Amino acid sequence: MQTDCAGHTIPIIDPSTGVIHSAQIFVALPASSTTFGRSSFSQKLPDWGSSPGTRASLFSGVTNTIVCDNLKAGIAGVKYTSLQA
Repeated sequence: MQTDCAGHTIPIIDPSTGVIHSAQIFVALPASSTTFGRSSFSQKLPDWGSSPGTRASLFSGVTNTIVCDNLKAGIAGVKYTSLQA
């Protein structure tokens, strides 16, 4: 299954305040004819991490492999070290 966030955001309007929030769209493309989409307010790890679980619950199962396209939220940090020969 390939996963990614769509490039464009969609506006979500809070009905009580009228404030407009931008929502990210998480998309999962399994090797079948089904497509899963879910909105969240960011691409940060907590938002991104819950989306595959929601997809698995909805379709009652998980895939063997999940391929993330440029998952920036999954990178905790970069450590540069020199290699010793």
